[in-house]
Amino acid sequence: MIEFPGQRAFCDTSFFFASLYPKDVNYNRAGEILKEAHDQEISLWTTWDIISETATLLLYRFHYKAAIRFLDEMKTVLNIIRYDDSVREEAERVFRLFSRAKNLSY
Repeated sequence: MIEFPGQRAFCDTSFFFASLYPKDVNYNRAGEILKEAHDQEISLWTTWDIISETATLLLYRFHYKAAIRFLDEMKTVLNIIRYDDSVREEAERVFRLFSRAKNLSY
């Protein structure tokens, strides 16, 4: 059983793509995580940037229909985090501060 702190999970492009593209090496694991999240009634969170990036990745690496289906079906069940430039600026500041010592994603 997977533990989801706070009954929610943040989903990134890699996770979405892996859960939708059968040839992805993490396809089965992503499906297991989605099932666990559904069974435990975990709310899924993401940003509009990730939704856009995922749709684009699906378009280029999979198929147009997969990208549109993702937008039509997933967008309606996701909690979309909204933020302004101050959050992006703070993320850049943190990245610059800690990226030499750690492997970070920005």
